[in-house]
Amino acid sequence: EVLQQRSHASLPPTTHVISNKMVFKDEKFVGFSGKLFHALNKNAGSVADDDPYFAEEAMRNRRNVILVGDSLGDLNMVRGLDTETILSFGFLNVNAEERLESFLEGFDAVILSSDAGLDCIVDILNEVV
Repeated sequence: EVLQQRSHASLPPTTHVISNKMVFKDEKFVGFSGKLFHALNKNAGSVADDDPYFAEEAMRNRRNVILVGDSLGDLNMVRGLDTETILSFGFLNVNAEERLESFLEGFDAVILSSDAGLDCIVDILNEVV
């Protein structure tokens, strides 16, 4: 939703976003809706069987993934997909000095900030799309 709101163009109909969906009431967070993704089930295999999107013929031929995470374990989110190109963004929120080297080795781009938004990712995607 944030990508759609901040992008200059709407997401193509072939784009499918998998994320936790937060619920707000009176501008306050009250919980999540739908399946909750967490560190132990955060990979394509946890949704591929339940999500009809993954059964579509067009999806089976797609091989490009944009991965956004804030831990090295998030790099496993593509496990279960047949991918050709993965563009990964890592948000390094805490212990930056200790973790920077491993993040730079794991992610294609690292965003250093404890409160960074998705603007830098949107800017990069606007340039390549």
